[in-house]
Amino acid sequence: MICFALLLLTCSNPITPPNKGDYLPPTSPENVLSNLEVAYNTKDLRGYLECLSEDFSFYSPKVGEWDREVEEQVHKLMFQQVESIELSFKGDSNLEDLSGWRVLPRLYHLTLKHNSGFREEASGQVRFYLRREPRGLWRIVKWREL
Repeated sequence: MICFALLLLTCSNPITPPNKGDYLPPTSPENVLSNLEVAYNTKDLRGYLECLSEDFSFYSPKVGEWDREVEEQVHKLMFQQVESIELSFKGDSNLEDLSGWRVLPRLYHLTLKHNSGFREEASGQVRFYLRREPRGLWRIVKWREL
């Protein structure tokens, strides 16, 4: 019985999201954006935060600018309060600036389905600024809505 219990513990990790296999290693800017979509669509806060650099900042002309701490709180509430999320990006440009950062302009479409059945949709243009972190993995440093 003890061996069976140990086997169960090693086979599943209750902290790991069920869709962990959908995440790609963040070895390229494109993989990070793919992981961002997976995290949104599965409402996985930890997976979402893994896409962001420690000095992350968000900016939208509609709501202003905030840092990673506020971003975490916004997404924690959003992921808890909606029934489902569908986020998709379109575009494949990958620009490199002089400092080695990558700039990925994308079109996005976001649908939030609230527990009440109400659907909220948003579309627009964004630019993601990514850089390679010290361990060689890419992270989003800036998210700018246009």
